[in-house]
Amino acid sequence: MAEVEASAAPGAISDPFRNYNFAVVIDGSLEAKFTSVTGLGIEMTPIKYREGGSAGGVRMIPGQVDNQALTLAYGETASQDMFAWMLACANGNVDRRDVSIVMFDSTGTQEVLRYELDRCFPVKFSASELNAVGGSVAIAALTLVYEGIERVVTRPAAPTASTPTPAT
Repeated sequence: MAEVEASAAPGAISDPFRNYNFAVVIDGSLEAKFTSVTGLGIEMTPIKYREGGSAGGVRMIPGQVDNQALTLAYGETASQDMFAWMLACANGNVDRRDVSIVMFDSTGTQEVLRYELDRCFPVKFSASELNAVGGSVAIAALTLVYEGIERVVTRPAAPTASTPTPAT
């Protein structure tokens, strides 16, 4: 029987990861600075059925699994990279790329979690809202679809200083 290594001491309390220290890596390089990442997820639609002779009601089994569309928001700059990727796909030249969403610890120096998204391509580009009396930063958005997802914990969170020590 293989040994299983524990990621934290039993009963240890770990702080959750922060959502503001992250990077988006596209095909191994940092393509742009993104202000937000939304929509990352997986959804499964259950299949409902009834069994003949059973008064137990509706039963369910797992159905189709769908990866949710992912939206990357970023500040508009002179860079054409994201728009050019979308335009190439819209013109029939589908360029599938691997994308990683990397989360860092609260200091922003140590990677703690990574989502690996396989064979991504853009399906929607949204330019920033423009407002002559506004003073906001112009934020564009690119929505991606992907074929596979993996969640990799690269470094478990260290227990906090206030974590109680189990009695021995």
